[in-house]
Amino acid sequence: MYTVALVSLGLMFALFALAERTGHRAFTAFGITAVVVCYHFTTRLVMANIFDSVNASYFKPESYRFQEKGFEKKLYKMIRVRFWKKYIPVANDEQFALKMNTMDTLVGETCRMEAMHWMNALISLASILFVSLFGAAPVFIVTAIAGTIVELALVAVQRYNRPRFRAMIDREGWETLSTTEITLAAESDADEIAAMYTSLIGFPGCTWNSEYPTLEHVRKDIQNSSLYRLEDLGRTVAAAYLGDFEELERPECLDKDFKKLGEIARVGVLREFHRKGYAEQLLRHLLEEAPKRGYDGVMLLVGRENAAAKALYEKIGFENRGEIRLYETDWYCMQIRIEVSAPTQSDTPGEV
Repeated sequence: MYTVALVSLGLMFALFALAERTGHRAFTAFGITAVVVCYHFTTRLVMANIFDSVNASYFKPESYRFQEKGFEKKLYKMIRVRFWKKYIPVANDEQFALKMNTMDTLVGETCRMEAMHWMNALISLASILFVSLFGAAPVFIVTAIAGTIVELALVAVQRYNRPRFRAMIDREGWETLSTTEITLAAESDADEIAAMYTSLIGFPGCTWNSEYPTLEHVRKDIQNSSLYRLEDLGRTVAAAYLGDFEELERPECLDKDFKKLGEIARVGVLREFHRKGYAEQLLRHLLEEAPKRGYDGVMLLVGRENAAAKALYEKIGFENRGEIRLYETDWYCMQIRIEVSAPTQSDTPGEV
């Protein structure tokens, strides 16, 4: 949006200058178009920055203006909001990510967005005033009406979602809600995950460098069906490897009686999503997947300087088996035993 606003501003001055110099009305027409584009994009950027500076808690969902009115349910059914609202783009996914907000913050966010779109609707209508400066009444009237309709549609989405969202919370509880999904990574995810890994290089506690992990590591993990990705609102937030132990020799720090040892490695979470519970959610999922892969034990290495990661691994049940030095780095060697379910009677060979 910033680019469109700046480009349209530059074109506006350039086209009016050309119109004055050449006298061609075409340049005037294009200049007016640039005015319309610049106005609508610039005012929305200004409003977004203003409302972003106001804490969501300032907007009170219980106030009358944010309560659903009696006629709204019929209106939203008539205009079929539930069918087209999912196609509305979200400018900032983090604003509506459940793990990054409390219930009150998230509901307050819908109020803030509604207030901003009401203001944008009024600003769209105000663009009709440009007719007195430039003429071209049809252009300004049509774009003003179109802009207002778009903003009112966005208002409707917030007002439609808010009471239903609160009802769902009251019925099912906040902890049952989730916008996250964990799946095996696909080839189409490789570039995104590799970029996330690269962005973490140099972060405190991170032992990675430009040679590891690379896009080739990511693609190999995907080909082996060993790379899991956690997404929130469609965006990859975290990824981790769960597969066979990769080294030729089992480190001395690990127990010797594991029949099939798995390994968790290449655990990465986008920086802006750190300390939000995503890593724990992904790791607990991997431990649920481990017995399905036949592992009776899982090991991992965590850099000695990465105290936060070590604490997380211990929280979910990993045992610190001591220190080990590999790849010119000092690590904590950690393991966890996996309960492999015994086959039920109906699973026994020969049973009907």
